[in-house]
Amino acid sequence: MTIKEAIDFLKSYDLEDHCAIHLWTESDVIDVAQLEGTSVTTEDAQEILDDVHGHINNENGVTWKTIRCYVQDFVRDRDRDDISPLL
Repeated sequence: MTIKEAIDFLKSYDLEDHCAIHLWTESDVIDVAQLEGTSVTTEDAQEILDDVHGHINNENGVTWKTIRCYVQDFVRDRDRDDISPLL
């Protein structure tokens, strides 16, 4: 979800209603990857965030641990795909 899409979604609510929102951005994902000793591109971070958004668990929410796990899974799958089979 982009910021624009989030704003459009929020416009359907009463602007005077109170709410609690966590916002995770591309830079958060990139920072987590760096802390994990790896790197992801902006496009990778967008893909990771889209995946997180598509699998949000409303009971547990999205935490730093959630982002870290998604980054680890993404990097593992990316690196596995980069390995060419032995001939």
